[in-house]
Amino acid sequence: VKWPKVIDTTIIVLGVAMVVYNLVFTRTMFQGYIEHQDIHLMFALLLIFLSGIKKWPKFWPVFLVLIVASLVTTGYIRIFYEDLEWRMGIPITADIIIGIILLVICFEATRQAFGWALPIVGLVFIAYAAFGQYLPQPLWHFPIPLKHMIAKYDIGLTGMFGMALG
Repeated sequence: VKWPKVIDTTIIVLGVAMVVYNLVFTRTMFQGYIEHQDIHLMFALLLIFLSGIKKWPKFWPVFLVLIVASLVTTGYIRIFYEDLEWRMGIPITADIIIGIILLVICFEATRQAFGWALPIVGLVFIAYAAFGQYLPQPLWHFPIPLKHMIAKYDIGLTGMFGMALG
């Protein structure tokens, strides 16, 4: 079967394309920083999930779904970036859906690349944001609706597209 050869070649081509893209961006800065982070994230997600197909070939349908979801979510952010800036803090339903999918994809990619430690820390932070209003003082905070958490921490200019991805 030539399947492993195709995966190997695709990983090499994407890896080289990612390096060339980053080298060109650092010399020309032909787009904004958030758009750059989005493209960088797309390359990273594709490489991680293609490597997953190579490690666990019997789960290739799951990885194919993750690859398509990675392209859709990063593509959405790239295409609608200006609209996302204008709607910052007031996301529409599509923004929330894309944000949740992207969050799940990034958790899975992080788990595959680094193990369980980082996703668990991330889940603790998300749990605190979601349920902190039920904690006693001094840990208590005002309730944060899900749409605001996704808009701010996932598809906004802070959170994932802030220092974490930078």
